[in-house]
Amino acid sequence: MVHIKEVEDQYFSEQRPGPDYDYDDYDYPHSSAPSSVGSDEEDGDEDDDYDESLYDRIVALKEMIPVHQRARIVDVFGKACTVLGGGLRFGGSVLWVVGTSALVLGVPFAVAIGEEQQQLDMERQATIMGGAAESLAPGAEDSVMPNKVR
Repeated sequence: MVHIKEVEDQYFSEQRPGPDYDYDDYDYPHSSAPSSVGSDEEDGDEDDDYDESLYDRIVALKEMIPVHQRARIVDVFGKACTVLGGGLRFGGSVLWVVGTSALVLGVPFAVAIGEEQQQLDMERQATIMGGAAESLAPGAEDSVMPNKVR
């Protein structure tokens, strides 16, 4: 088991005489904050030891947002997910009905139209052939088309 023990720094525990300075109001010419006691390398090492991830930052935001606002955000997000899920289910059902209807009704209809067009083309071709045969040999049309009734 891990035991955590707080060690107080002697520098911070001593009372120092003198006024308290508000360093945020003072404009430093070369840096944004006054130099602290100790070397910069020591301070930088502490920051480098802990790399904060995006998840850690999001979890920390949880502490900043009050409980009633978090509950409202979760409620709105839940309702939006429900509406979006229902809309996607309904849209999928509509697409399924339209797609299967098009296949069941459209394919046989397209085949029937194609057969009818093919039959009309054959009739036109026969009419053209009969007209060409009559123009070439007026008496020879019986030999070309024996089923034709006069």
